[in-house]
Amino acid sequence: MGYRLVDPDGPSSIPETLRFDKLASTNDVVMRLGGKGAEEHTIVVAREQTGSRGGTGSWHAPRGGLWLSTLWEPQLDACSAARLTLAGALGVREGIRRHTGIEPGLKWPNDLVVDGDKLGGVLVEGQVDGHDVEQAAIGIGINVNNPIAELPEDVRDEAVALHAIANEQIGLEELGDTVAESLARARRLVHEPAELVRSFEASWTQKGAEVRIDAGHMVYEGEAVGIDSDGALLLDREGDRHRVEDPSLAKFVRIVGEGGDRGRT
Repeated sequence: MGYRLVDPDGPSSIPETLRFDKLASTNDVVMRLGGKGAEEHTIVVAREQTGSRGGTGSWHAPRGGLWLSTLWEPQLDACSAARLTLAGALGVREGIRRHTGIEPGLKWPNDLVVDGDKLGGVLVEGQVDGHDVEQAAIGIGINVNNPIAELPEDVRDEAVALHAIANEQIGLEELGDTVAESLARARRLVHEPAELVRSFEASWTQKGAEVRIDAGHMVYEGEAVGIDSDGALLLDREGDRHRVEDPSLAKFVRIVGEGGDRGRT
């Protein structure tokens, strides 16, 4: 059982939900709307995205999945921007739990997984003014009713969809509304780092694992022992603590077992 978000003071409604048949990127649209004065928590949803991006590069967003972005105005120091990703992942997880009863695990910093297979993820893109993140698009992608067999070969073996777990088709619009509400409630955690970290670690699947991060120009190895107040991954190696700040390094994180590399976490 993971940590559940309860925020009686959270937004009681979403200011506006804009629904599209097809977009290149819901994040791009949300950021344009934010630049034109859209309210915080405005939602953009597309049935299909043609130019999706993910934490590891491209993200495949066919019909049947939930492709949604929301606008946050966090006024957050850019050094703590990783908190946005953690809070977004928690909001998505809570929305899925509320709507389906399924409780995905979380992988640092932005993936939702079930039994090791990727269910979805979060991509945060923001506008920095000086040293602060003034506006951010919190983009989410969830495999819901889309057939996993139709995904590209390089991702399908490690992917899963909600309908396969629930053994039934999921109402996309209803799920999207619930996820949007949960994202709005999770927004406050950006400025409550102790609760943010406690909530994330309660569902964090990598804690205690021996991991290796090899990005070519830098290599980290150690036990994943925690996440700090700015959202960085903490690795311990023989008493030395390493802090991995860059969320883009998540794609290089691999669990190491007795027989060597066991593959990407």
